[in-house]
Amino acid sequence: KKEPHSIVDIINDIFMLLDRVSSNKIAIKRELIDGILGLCKNQHPREILGFLRMEKNIASEYILLPGAITDQKSSIFFPGRIPSDPSLEGTVHSHPTGNPNPSQVDLETVFLTKHFHFIIAHPYNYASTKCFDQKGNELKFIIID
Repeated sequence: KKEPHSIVDIINDIFMLLDRVSSNKIAIKRELIDGILGLCKNQHPREILGFLRMEKNIASEYILLPGAITDQKSSIFFPGRIPSDPSLEGTVHSHPTGNPNPSQVDLETVFLTKHFHFIIAHPYNYASTKCFDQKGNELKFIIID
């Protein structure tokens, strides 16, 4: 049986969320980003596509999109299959072409589903990784050990 959250934990989570929104920074665990970079390299030249789960305002888990189809040029997902889980606040996908910026299709589809979006471009390293808000504005991200 799961224990209910204390009011102090809830208030701290709210303050952390407000700080994240006002600072325009997304925190992601090093272990997670390193695992996603490895997945991108392994799947190249196919795209990867998934959700990011937030725990205590840190992206901490990659969730494969149910029924997603990827190839060398694009990814297709089915919005009706997106789980109703408020902890899935972000998305991540790769751009095998090497361009880490969102395409118009990105902005009109996957960017509409969540609050922030990582794009990881070939050669799949920290320097080729960018994070964006729903409108395509770049956000800073920090890597947490």
